[in-house]
Amino acid sequence: MKREWIKIHNKETAIKVANTEIEAVRVKEIVKQGERVYQDGRIGIAGGVGEQTKDTLSRSAEENLDAGIPYPYEIEGPIKAHRNFTKEIFDSEALLNLTETILKVFKTEFDAYRFSHMVTMTETHVTMKNTKGLDLSYKDAFLEIGFLIKEKTSANL
Repeated sequence: MKREWIKIHNKETAIKVANTEIEAVRVKEIVKQGERVYQDGRIGIAGGVGEQTKDTLSRSAEENLDAGIPYPYEIEGPIKAHRNFTKEIFDSEALLNLTETILKVFKTEFDAYRFSHMVTMTETHVTMKNTKGLDLSYKDAFLEIGFLIKEKTSANL
């Protein structure tokens, strides 16, 4: 029986800004895992959100082979490729400090305006491995800064 494991790990830190002030900070981390098993030209799939044990995923995927889903293809391997595109990752505290610095400049240089919206740091890490030697990894992070600008004396944006 051939097996494949996939894991997607996303972490997002978001800072909500309203009226040129930090209103909220949210950190969320989501892990999705899955396993695919291949036997006699059939595929069984199992997955879940959150940390899953390999035994639980394996058992579910093997049970799902009984669904009889045909899979007449060979799985890839042996291939090893690891890509890491992260340059600089801001932790929650550094992102908060960056946002406070930006807002301080806005308050002094652009006093006639109010700024609102989000500053977000997103990190993602995806791995895929199988019993034929496939070992793939992709890691990236990006910073997103977006503000809506409103003139203090205006009712509209």
